[in-house]
Order: sequence, then C-alpha cells, then structure tokens
Amino acid sequence: MSEQCDPKPSTGILHTAGPLFQIEQSIRSEVAAISPFVDKLMVFIKKCRCVAGNEVDVEISLREALANGVIHGNHEDPRKHVYVDCRCVPDEEVSIVVRDEVHFERGGTVVHMRKKCARGENR
Repeated sequence: MSEQCDPKPSTGILHTAGPLFQIEQSIRSEVAAISPFVDKLMVFIKKCRCVAGNEVDVEISLREALANGVIHGNHEDPRKHVYVDCRCVPDEEVSIVVRDEVHFERGGTVVHMRKKCARGENR
C-alpha cells in the first residue's frame, strides 16, 4: 500500500518578488503513489497561479521526474522515498526539485518554469 501524502505549504515566507510558498514532501517509491501526489500538488500550483497557462507542461515534467526517481533511481523499493521540494512565487514562477535516495547527493531533477514578463521584455 502506498503512503498518502497531502501536499501542504510548509512555509509562506516573503521573497524579494513577493510571497514564496514552499512544499517539502516525500512519497514511497511505488508507481501507484505518483498520480495521487501529482494531482494534489497541481491543485496547489494552480491556486498559486505561478505558471498560469503552462500547468500541463509542469504536470508532465513532474510526473516524468517522479517516475524516473521511483523506477530508475530507487528501483521501486517501497522502503525508499522520492523527495519533492516545490517553491512557488505567485504570478511568477515555480521551481520543483525531485530527488530519489540513490541520487540525493547529486541534486536531483529540477523542473523550473517562469512566467514570461508581459511588460516589455519580450518585445
């Protein structure tokens, strides 16, 4: 049976660009644990509006990073965990770091998306 983790903000601190919301969670290395976790984390990301219009890209990247950690990193060993650190700056960006236990020291897989500035940078 997979461990159920509801993603919850661990901090709501001020960032130089405004509030920063951070979630640090882990899931057991079971394929069945990926979808429920991603579904709940995506609700949080959508509420933060950190990548409005690009949520599907973040979700696909997150699912792939978690699957890589569960399957290739931890070899689906339910005694091991895959760790997720998600940081959202509302209306600006999301940064997600996914680490399995085997590659934890090497920094893991990073999913980073930033909303493009509509005020002149892309003219």
